[in-house]
Amino acid sequence: MPRGTEYARAAEDFFSIVVKGFTSLDVGTALELFHADGIMIDVTGTVHRGKDAIALELEKFFNLGLPIHSTRRHLFVSGDIALQVSDWRLRGTTKDGVEIDMGGTATDVLCRKHDGIWRYIIDNPFGILDRGGRFAK
Repeated sequence: MPRGTEYARAAEDFFSIVVKGFTSLDVGTALELFHADGIMIDVTGTVHRGKDAIALELEKFFNLGLPIHSTRRHLFVSGDIALQVSDWRLRGTTKDGVEIDMGGTATDVLCRKHDGIWRYIIDNPFGILDRGGRFAK
């Protein structure tokens, strides 16, 4: 674990740590929020498996240079598994001068493993987006 990194030891603390990690716009910091076997699902429904693939997806967001604003709607916890639903938005002018206004409602699955730290096992930032009946595998 990198020095100075915050970790959630309670599911209720995960969201505030995610907000700090994602607003840092640092891929390494944000990547600590994911399990090694975690997945991220992009806007098309494509599944990106493992930290290397997730890092590439995070870079796409972070390279815009805009802070991510988020609000947690719900958190449901059962033992070492949790479902978190949150709204997020990216709005502003990128470093390249492009106006961006995008957002979604994330449906994320969190998991606490043997180290006692909660992390994403499934990060689905476009969780409620209609993808035309496509199922992620």
